[in-house]
Amino acid sequence: MYWLDHADLQLISRRLGPQARTQPVVEDLRGWRWDRPPLSPVFDAPLTVEEVAGVRCPTGRDVYLAHVLGVSPAYRAAEIEAAALRATVRRAVVAAKRAVYEHGAHAAWMLPSLPSPALGEVLPIEAPAPPGLAERVGVLWAWECGRIAARVAEVMAVHPQANADALVALAIPVVVGWRAEARYLGLAAPVEADGVLQPLLAVTVLCFRPPRAEDRLVATGLALALEAVHEWPVDVGLVVSGGFADGLPTVRRELFVIDDELRQQFIEQRDEKARLVQEEIDPGVAEACPEDCPFWRTCHGAAR
Repeated sequence: MYWLDHADLQLISRRLGPQARTQPVVEDLRGWRWDRPPLSPVFDAPLTVEEVAGVRCPTGRDVYLAHVLGVSPAYRAAEIEAAALRATVRRAVVAAKRAVYEHGAHAAWMLPSLPSPALGEVLPIEAPAPPGLAERVGVLWAWECGRIAARVAEVMAVHPQANADALVALAIPVVVGWRAEARYLGLAAPVEADGVLQPLLAVTVLCFRPPRAEDRLVATGLALALEAVHEWPVDVGLVVSGGFADGLPTVRRELFVIDDELRQQFIEQRDEKARLVQEEIDPGVAEACPEDCPFWRTCHGAAR
C-alpha cells in the first residue's frame, strides 16, 4: 500500500520538494514551537487527531457527544472493516521485516507463502465481522506480501551484498504504527501514524474508502506531533486510499506538502473543538453525515 511508484517519486522531486524548499513553513507553525502561540493549547480538553480533523463529523458533534455527554461510539461495519484491513497491512509489513531479518534474501521466496492472520487477530473490537471480511483480509495479505517479496528480490538484484538491515531499509522503507507524545499540543496522547516513509519522513494516513479532505488534516496533526517530539521537519504527507475491485485490492496515493494553510487550519479546529468541550456547546447535527460515523444512530435514530 505504501510503496511509491515512479510517478510519485517524480512528483516529489519535481514539485513537492521544490515547493517545500521555496515556500518554507513559518517557524511558529512547526511542532517544536508547541510552547508558544499559536501552537500552545488554549483549552484543557485533549482530543484525538481524528476528532480535531473532523473525519467523523463535519460539525464536531462527535466530540460533543463523546466528551460532554459521555456517549459511547457504536462502530459501524465500514469502520470495523477499515480497521481490520489497516491492521492486516501493518501485520504484513512487520512480518515481512521479520522474515528478512531471519532469512535475508531468501525471504523473497518465503513471503508469498506466509499464512494470513486469523480474523480475530485484526478485528479492532469484539463484534460481528462484516460479510466477506475474512476473504478480503486473506486477499489483501497475499497481495501485500507478494508486493513486498517483489521489492526484496529487486533490491537484492541490484545490491546482492546488502545485509539484512540494509535490505529492510531499501525494500521496506516504512515504519508502521509510529507513536509520538502529543500532550505538548493539547492532544490526546499518544498519537499513532499508520506509517512514516523513510528517508522522506512522509507521514502516512491509510484508509479504506474514498479520500476526504479531513485525511490531510489528520496527517498534519501527526506531522506536528512528530515535529514536537523529535524536532525535525515533516513537510510531506501521504494519504493512501485502499479498496477492492472485482475482488482484488486497489490503491490510490495522494502526496502533498504539509504547508502553513493546513497547519493553521488544524490548530484552529483544535482550539474550536476543545472550546466545544470546555463550554459544553452542542454544534448540532451536520447536513451531510458520513455513514460510517459511530454516532450516526445517536443523531439520526435507528433509521439505518
